[in-house]
Amino acid sequence: MSHRTNKSSTLPISIRADLAASILGISTATFWRWYKARPDMPRAFKPSLRCTVWDRDELIAWRDTQRTIKTSRSEEDANG
Repeated sequence: MSHRTNKSSTLPISIRADLAASILGISTATFWRWYKARPDMPRAFKPSLRCTVWDRDELIAWRDTQRTIKTSRSEEDANG
């Protein structure tokens, strides 16, 4: 399987569900559940009928935002 790659990174620019799940630290099945249930997740695009991919940088930015939200909530809970 070939991917478009960026010289500054070893990860492909467009990634499929299995690699996207790995970046998020979840299973592929959980990734698909989240994708269908969470409207805040980055949207996929289909370069062909049977291929669905996500933009790597959008997915990483979304992941990092989720960490920030989780940290903020934890701090609020600790402060009461």
